Amino acid sequence: LQDWPLQHAPTWALVGLGAAGLAAAWRRWPRSWHWRTVVAGTVLAAAISLLGPFVFDPLVTATRPLPSGPLRDAVVSVAQRAGYPSEPAVIAGSRSVTEGGAHVAGLGPSQRILVNEALLGLPPEQAAVVVAHEVAHAEHADVVRSALFTATGLFAGLWLSHRLLHSPVVRRAVAARSGSDPRLVPVVVAVAAVGTLLAAPVTNLESRIAETAADERALELTGDPATVVRLHRRLVVSGLSDPTPPAWFRLLFGTHPPTAARIRQAVAYAGEKDAPLPSVTQLVAQERSLWHRAIRGR
Repeated sequence: LQDWPLQHAPTWALVGLGAAGLAAAWRRWPRSWHWRTVVAGTVLAAAISLLGPFVFDPLVTATRPLPSGPLRDAVVSVAQRAGYPSEPAVIAGSRSVTEGGAHVAGLGPSQRILVNEALLGLPPEQAAVVVAHEVAHAEHADVVRSALFTATGLFAGLWLSHRLLHSPVVRRAVAARSGSDPRLVPVVVAVAAVGTLLAAPVTNLESRIAETAADERALELTGDPATVVRLHRRLVVSGLSDPTPPAWFRLLFGTHPPTAARIRQAVAYAGEKDAPLPSVTQLVAQERSLWHRAIRGR
């Protein structure tokens, strides 16, 4: 309960500031507020991504150097193979994070790799796979592409809101006297809710494509499909998640490929490279241990 508001407070603050900025632009530029806010929001997001590792992250996240040892060696090695400097990783401490993860923060020269403390619980070779996956996102410029994709969708949504708010039919329906009448607020909320729901299959598909490409690059960087299989089985068991979710769930909520699909990708790669895979006995033994830990933890 203590960690949860701290983890989400930055998002709430940004949403509040964004809503206030949108309302101010609506009043200041009643005919062109939609495209002005998209441009301003895109520039602001780029600035936050560029300066975040140096200005914003230290305010909300305590970091420290990744300690020396086999895990650090494995992480540094895979980062160097991708062209990163020899000291790419620091630990972002958070008691609320229970699964090992990593991400690349910043843009261009400000980029650095952040791994959470839970990643230290993984075997070094599995931690290297996680980092390789995140490095692949940076190589593919997924952050930039996602920002442009989001800006395009945001412009479409704001343009539609602009048209509806200036529609005489809509204004009569809610008895609004002007474009800034509070009675139009439910219209904006409804447009946002419906638009988000309709856009979810498209945005999720784009995300799954990017994640699949990052998985493929991680296999190339590590050359170890057996570890990839072990890692994904470990994550799905320790997280008590569904390795084969139904199609409707993937359509509306699936930002990543299902675990079963990610394992099949690793198995296919192993077949192409004639690489060894773990035996069923090894996987079952690992799975039993993970199940016991997961059940005890809950």
